[in-house]
Amino acid sequence: MLRKTLHTIVWLGLLSGCSEGGPAETAGPVNTDTARIAAAQAEPDQWLSHGGTYAEQRFSGLDEINDGNLDQLTLAWYFDFD
Repeated sequence: MLRKTLHTIVWLGLLSGCSEGGPAETAGPVNTDTARIAAAQAEPDQWLSHGGTYAEQRFSGLDEINDGNLDQLTLAWYFDFD
């Protein structure tokens, strides 16, 4: 249970840092074809397919969260279900 809670907190922290602006700053949908997904490692800030790339490793090369600042993550938001 503790592992699941920590996992959720980390993912919420990651998601809260994914966007610097609100919806008004997004450009909208962009065409993504097989060539772009095949070269997805060139765009580490984009998650172009289910597993990130065709390799399906589900790993992000971004480094904003690392071993040195992991203890600084906090809960960004929550929703209390009935």
